[in-house]
Amino acid sequence: KQGFPQLQEKTGIILIITCLIGIGGALAFNADIFEVLQIEARVPYVGEIFTGILCARGSNYIYDLIGKFTDR
Repeated sequence: KQGFPQLQEKTGIILIITCLIGIGGALAFNADIFEVLQIEARVPYVGEIFTGILCARGSNYIYDLIGKFTDR
């Protein structure tokens, strides 16, 4: 946010930019959190796209998701 002060009020644009960066990173590194949790997607790259969105949203979302699928 500090790199683009003119976008601070436009949180929707910032959310889209961070999601695109997260999805790009997940695709580049072949990161798929659902595969680790042994949840298979029928459509290729869906797990990587959702992993990128989760990474863009932050660690608390990932922690909550893992907590729902495990016995913690």
